[in-house]
Amino acid sequence: MERLNREIRYNYLFDRWTLISADRGKRPTDFKKLYAEKSSESFICPFDAGNEHLTPREKLVLKKGNRWIVRVVENKFPAVENGLLLDNGKGFFKRLPAYGYHEVVIETPEHSLQLQDMSVENIFYILKAWKNRIVYIKKDKKIKHVQIFKNYKKEAGCSLSHSHSQIVATSFIPSVQKTLCKQFENYNGCYLCDEIEQEISEEERMFFKTENVVAYLSFAPQFEGEFIVAPLKHIHSFEETEDTFLVEVARSVKIAISALVSVFNNPPYNLALFIPPFNYDGIFHWHIRVFPRISFHAGFEISTGTLISSRYPEEIAKLFRSHIQQLL
Repeated sequence: MERLNREIRYNYLFDRWTLISADRGKRPTDFKKLYAEKSSESFICPFDAGNEHLTPREKLVLKKGNRWIVRVVENKFPAVENGLLLDNGKGFFKRLPAYGYHEVVIETPEHSLQLQDMSVENIFYILKAWKNRIVYIKKDKKIKHVQIFKNYKKEAGCSLSHSHSQIVATSFIPSVQKTLCKQFENYNGCYLCDEIEQEISEEERMFFKTENVVAYLSFAPQFEGEFIVAPLKHIHSFEETEDTFLVEVARSVKIAISALVSVFNNPPYNLALFIPPFNYDGIFHWHIRVFPRISFHAGFEISTGTLISSRYPEEIAKLFRSHIQQLL
């Protein structure tokens, strides 16, 4: 399909516009790379096997034999805390105590392993830990939403290089999740089911598919190279997903991240699990989104909520497919 050099696309679920300007990536710059990778050989990593005593209280451990594969611990520097929830929300400036849970999922006992290096089994254990913690936290009726995310590299907000993800459970529903729920409700049926059907039909942005899982580039990305990993069939919430199904998700995540690392030379990224708020019985279709941080949001993006991408997702999908063909 012939494309214009510039195009405006609408992201229905997030209710945002994306500007694609194919020649902006050619802009000259006199800036050097913002961050340089530094080795910290003298640093004692609290997430390494043998340093379990250096982490806060353990909430969950998944083992294979006598060896732990994934540990979930309390965050030493929490954004929210499990204390009293008092109503101080009256008046012009509304405020409430930051009640909730903030946990760290240590994804491997080995310091240097990242998602692209891990076995499918290891990634399955990570997903299983997410699922177990969602089920547990859901028992707290004061919690309204759980957000699970992963920051990879310093540029994406990561403070420790040892592979880990985070769980933040809040007593409020974040704005993005409110928008997602509203957009799902306003659509006649499941929007994501229909989007997936269209992506499979067009094949332009899809780059990997199994019997039950699909991975494809976002039509109107919030970040250049953004992609989705989602179940083909309609599954409302992540905790409803069977373990055998999660194995396919784990394989899809590994292959998708491997393609991202190869095509964009191991870039920083954010990974997020999108699930419905607790006690929300409207239409929702859980999915994972990965946001590469290969470009920065500047004044226009911040002030308008309209994103600019310098490459078409269809072109990136071709590169992903080429890499995956070499893997399989």
